[in-house]
Amino acid sequence: TNIDYNEQGLTGTVPTELGQFTEVRSLSLGNNQLTGAIPTEIGQMRKLTTGGYGGFFSDNKLTGTIPTELGMLSQMGDKFSLYSNSFTGAAPSELGQLSQMSSWFALHSNLFSGAVPTQLGQLVQMSSSFYLHSFSGAVPTQLGQLSQMSSWFALHYNSFSSTVPTQLGQLVQMSSRFYLHSNSFSGAVPTQLGQLSQMSSWFALHYNSFSSTVPTQLGQLVQMSSSFNLHSNSFSSMVPTQLGQLEKMTHAFQLMSNNFCGDVPTEVQALSSGVTEYWRVTPGNLFGEVCVDPSTAAPTVEPTTAAPTISSKPTSLPTMAPTTSLPTTAPTTTPVPSAPPTPEPTPLCGPGKFLNTSSHECEGCASGRVSEGGVG
Repeated sequence: TNIDYNEQGLTGTVPTELGQFTEVRSLSLGNNQLTGAIPTEIGQMRKLTTGGYGGFFSDNKLTGTIPTELGMLSQMGDKFSLYSNSFTGAAPSELGQLSQMSSWFALHSNLFSGAVPTQLGQLVQMSSSFYLHSFSGAVPTQLGQLSQMSSWFALHYNSFSSTVPTQLGQLVQMSSRFYLHSNSFSGAVPTQLGQLSQMSSWFALHYNSFSSTVPTQLGQLVQMSSSFNLHSNSFSSMVPTQLGQLEKMTHAFQLMSNNFCGDVPTEVQALSSGVTEYWRVTPGNLFGEVCVDPSTAAPTVEPTTAAPTISSKPTSLPTMAPTTSLPTTAPTTTPVPSAPPTPEPTPLCGPGKFLNTSSHECEGCASGRVSEGGVG
């Protein structure tokens, strides 16, 4: 049983009574003018296997958040299409329970916010048309588990930041429409993307903030024939010569608006003869300028010790402790005796004279006086 009202000019809200049609296998209400929210009762239609030609609820004017009850539609295999509405908020993690989904899981062109639920990595049967728009944060590493994907892995026009997870290199069945463009990715492109060796068209990393060098492993994408887009990033250094191995390129080889330097390798320039339209390599790059290899750049010599800080105040000299403590009292010493005064020499008087001690002069001897030489 199918309910197909695709492109019938329907208006108003989605009737809650649809939840009573529990045997319906296909529900297509796309391309109308429906408003309001999706009723939670839709989760009771557990035998739904497809959104039909019109794509479930795509291209209406629906608002609100996606009801978690839609995660109970565990038999849905394709056309789970909610794109081109005005849904807001976060995508419910319960959508990871739609484990039978194989194609057309489409949430793009809405007003979602927040991160992509990691549970979407459980949709391991997905092979094509996986669309996510308007999300932010980092791309979940779990999306690398969608290893059956072959085309339309579409994560463009989000606000993803940080780096591209290396696990996306596990999507080795991808052959076309690997869309990571128009985000805010930064850092280096993972070398593991070189494992997507079946890619033939639309390898799209443009309009991001990738830096560093282009991985040489991208030269392994030898099946590429059109739309190899690395332009409008911040790649630096030389273009890898290995990109010259993409000899099947005929359309849109675009490296412009980066920081490539040096010369265009002759192996890469040789591809221009086969690319009939949109050969865009040199504009907006630094070709002709010398490339500076960070590995050979002179290292910055750091001082082994920090320079002393010069203070406006004088630095106090350190207090030096004496090796031997000085005594607090002067030692007792025996006073040196003073030498006796040297007596003035006694003048000698001649014979018959004596020394007058009062006048210190020699006088003649009188009776009874004795001189130094005898009786005076």
